[in-house]
Amino acid sequence: MMEMIIPEIYTRFYCKAGDCQHSCCKESWEIDVDADTADYYFQVTGELGKLLKENIGQNKEGYHIKENSAGKCPFLRKDGLCRLVAELGEDSLCDICALHPRFYEVMADKDLELGGVGLCCERTCELLLENKEPLQFCFDEAEDRLFTFEELLEKLGIILKKEELRFKPNIEKEYVQWVLSCLGKTEPLDDQWTTHIMDLQNRVDEVRAKLTSATSTAPWALFDKIYQYILYRQLEKSAKVSARVLVVYAHLNTEFVLLDSLITGDLPEALRRWSGQIEYDTDNVDMLLGISHDHGI
Repeated sequence: MMEMIIPEIYTRFYCKAGDCQHSCCKESWEIDVDADTADYYFQVTGELGKLLKENIGQNKEGYHIKENSAGKCPFLRKDGLCRLVAELGEDSLCDICALHPRFYEVMADKDLELGGVGLCCERTCELLLENKEPLQFCFDEAEDRLFTFEELLEKLGIILKKEELRFKPNIEKEYVQWVLSCLGKTEPLDDQWTTHIMDLQNRVDEVRAKLTSATSTAPWALFDKIYQYILYRQLEKSAKVSARVLVVYAHLNTEFVLLDSLITGDLPEALRRWSGQIEYDTDNVDMLLGISHDHGI
């Protein structure tokens, strides 16, 4: 049986539902509906059944929930709760809604599965940043056996230098400009992202000044955790991508989160916003990995 490794925060995760300020139900994301759930939805009767039939679309890729004119899920109630859960129960959710923001990546060459919760979710960011304790992992079936990120890499046979296990900011102007340039090349989910990146690029001297000032005051233990978690998310690619490339990728993105948080003053939101734009767009991840490969040579 394939073993699964998860970060310790996975065991404490729960959806904030109506208390979430950045509910995934409010995002302009296409919500895929698996075929079995779609069949179930089409059998629901009454007012809710009518609403389901009107808002379940189909294309060559399968079924999906149509977003409303406000870019939100049509089943999101005013109180922030899901109408489907309220009226049909949690078991009625399609696979993607039931699992999100959880992720599972198989490392076939090691007969392991790496699980976790995505940083696009504000609850995940809260859990990751709630204290400065080191990031820890466990086997899903034995939560009491905790081990560090360094020990995890040893279990996976991934060798990094000591300095590559921690995040150290690069304050050089050329690197700061490079980081902002890389993120500026990513495919935006909305116009606000593009505008924000351009603003940071136009304020590069201010950004760098804040970075230089923060070198002695920033919560570096938290940025170690961010760096390691970003790296962890990509470890399943280690069979095809060198550890060096993954390190460059993790550093690049952690530095961006740092720069953004120094300007906005909101680290959890900078992290959540970055993840939604990058980690949930495979094209963006692949592009940044490609840039990291070229930079790491």
